[in-house]
Amino acid sequence: MGRRSRFTTGRHCDSLSGVKTCFRFFLFLLVVVASAAILWFGPLTSRESRALGVAILKFDHRLRSSETGRSGDALSTVIRIDEIEGLPKVLSGKRIEIATQFPGRLKLATKVDGHDYRVGRDGETVWISVPHQELAIEGSNDVPRFASDPQSVRPVKLPEFHNPVPRWQLALLPAVFRVEPVEGEKHAYRCRPRSVFAHWIGLPENLVLALNVTDGGGLEKLVATSGDKRLGLHFESFGWVGAADADGMLWGLPSSESAHVERVALSHLDKFAQVLLKNLGAKIPTLPPVDGSRRVLATHGKGRLE
Repeated sequence: MGRRSRFTTGRHCDSLSGVKTCFRFFLFLLVVVASAAILWFGPLTSRESRALGVAILKFDHRLRSSETGRSGDALSTVIRIDEIEGLPKVLSGKRIEIATQFPGRLKLATKVDGHDYRVGRDGETVWISVPHQELAIEGSNDVPRFASDPQSVRPVKLPEFHNPVPRWQLALLPAVFRVEPVEGEKHAYRCRPRSVFAHWIGLPENLVLALNVTDGGGLEKLVATSGDKRLGLHFESFGWVGAADADGMLWGLPSSESAHVERVALSHLDKFAQVLLKNLGAKIPTLPPVDGSRRVLATHGKGRLE
């Protein structure tokens, strides 16, 4: 009887312990849900900010869809830079075509002085196209670095594209930003980060975002202002392309240019990109006045550079 009593009591204690654990977990979930409800529907948010939050979460879900192994759609947009202050003026008026499909596909295209320039990535293949120069380069990991040494293949792993902002942080955006409709304008909104959250997420307190959206909810115009810096973007198109259609029209070199493509080692293009990004914005010093002096800059064998 004693054994039976102790055994029953032990089971009873274990059962009570389990109930307490479940109760604590339930209480924790209740606090989380209540906090989320307060943030979304309480005084920190408005109808406009909640609508913006829902739109961002839907956009993020669709953008991330291909990361999880599903064949996701590709984002395709055409942006025109209308306003630019405090940033390189060379970007002003530029029209840029952008297409991406996470985690490893990207295409950029623009015009400079009336000439087309295109860059693309399809997984571990990168290509560059400058049609007016009859230049088409494709970098691949199966190409040796030196033509005279077939064994000089050095594959490189390109970084994958991911949204660096977790979904739970995106869900807090309605509380982070104060969203107000612009009086007298249809589908126009002004967004400012709340000072209590600005430092937490690393945003300047004087940041102002002005948004114009279409009747269907697509982005039409975005103007970002912070101090003396101002950037205005007009979205000529903003939409999604099905995975099957994107495979045939977005990611590879145009068929008219693939006949004379120069294939090189991907490591060469990777190194070039690293050097380019490192020196982006660097200023080349002006040459000193001519004084008739001569100086040897480099030598090699019997040759020299003065």
